[in-house]
Amino acid sequence: MCLKQDSDSVGIQAVLVYHDSMDRKKLALIVALLAASVALVLMVANLLVKWTVRIESRTDENRFLQETSAYIEAYGQEAFLKRVGIVLPEPQKADVVDLGAIYEKASKAVVNISSTSGMVSEYLDYVSSASVGSGFFFDPDHPYILTCAHVVGDSSRFLITLPDSSIVQATLVAKDDDEDVAILTLLEDKEHDSLVFSDSSSLKVGQQILAIGNPLGFSATLSEGIIGGLGRVVRDPQGRLALGRIQTSAPISPGSSGGPLLAVDGTVGGMFSSIYTTNGSYQGMSFAIQSNVVRDIALELLANGEIQHGWLGIKAISLTAQLVQSLELGEDKGLLVSEITDKALARKGLKAGTQEALLGAHEVFFGGDIIIDIEGEMVDSYASLLDALSAYRANDVVKVTVNRDGELQTLELGLVKRPSNAKEMIF
Repeated sequence: MCLKQDSDSVGIQAVLVYHDSMDRKKLALIVALLAASVALVLMVANLLVKWTVRIESRTDENRFLQETSAYIEAYGQEAFLKRVGIVLPEPQKADVVDLGAIYEKASKAVVNISSTSGMVSEYLDYVSSASVGSGFFFDPDHPYILTCAHVVGDSSRFLITLPDSSIVQATLVAKDDDEDVAILTLLEDKEHDSLVFSDSSSLKVGQQILAIGNPLGFSATLSEGIIGGLGRVVRDPQGRLALGRIQTSAPISPGSSGGPLLAVDGTVGGMFSSIYTTNGSYQGMSFAIQSNVVRDIALELLANGEIQHGWLGIKAISLTAQLVQSLELGEDKGLLVSEITDKALARKGLKAGTQEALLGAHEVFFGGDIIIDIEGEMVDSYASLLDALSAYRANDVVKVTVNRDGELQTLELGLVKRPSNAKEMIF
């Protein structure tokens, strides 16, 4: 009897435990569901808040843009920026070049140069020659006029039309055909303005420049352009090789030669000498001699009356790939000495060629020294030889590096005066 009661009580307790466990699980599930519902509600509420804020923000933004647009339309952008505390820097004003002021001052020193010779026309009237060029005063104390040597030509007396239209006679002081520079002087003392030289080594490509001259006889004509290139090698009106020319876009015509190339400060950066042309007229490029060259040549002409440009007394051959290969030379660039025309060079050790040959129409001699450089400047052509010797005068001594039979040697050689046919000495 007791055993059966114990068994029933255990069963009842088990049932109670089971129901209690089920109630707890349901309770936990209900709590979890309630928590999820609360989280979902909070998330939805958060999204609703953000959406509401965004709508309000957009509304505020639209209202701000409308008010800003209305303010700018009414008072301007600059006033709006000042109102919100933004101060813009003052825009930098581009320098405006007063061409009229430059011309007014510089043209007072520019003259028209004409030859005093004349001719009888078909109507038996005596007609003086047309304008042959331009020039300018450069010395405030003396009535010296700078112009191009090719403007002067073989004449020695000239008529100068001054800026006030008065005409005065002038005579040649000195000239240098190689650099195309000449100096005239008035035969009577006249008050005159003069131009000042600037340092042409400071010129830059793209720099604005001005030209004043007498193209086709139209006196004191102003034109402008820019520097298109520096250090150009061109041929002057006489066919000579001209080094270091300034290339510009300033339009010039016959009669402009000898006129000044002006920087925008009114100083002289060069002297116009020629144009590039295939038909005799201006085709977009004009050339000028550097002011540093013009000034130095002018001072030397005034001091000595002439320029004795230095030259090596030789006949030489510019090396080509064909010559180097056929003669099996140890250098592929340089000047092969064919003959020595200045015997002093031979005494100083320079070696001429001994193997006679025909190079085109020229009789030459192979086997001599190959000149590599002069005072450190490479030479391999007539132009480079001119350039290397441009700063030297006759009787100056220069160091010359040569290749002799495959060995480099340095010789100190004296220079002679450059002959008029120097170009014919280099083949």
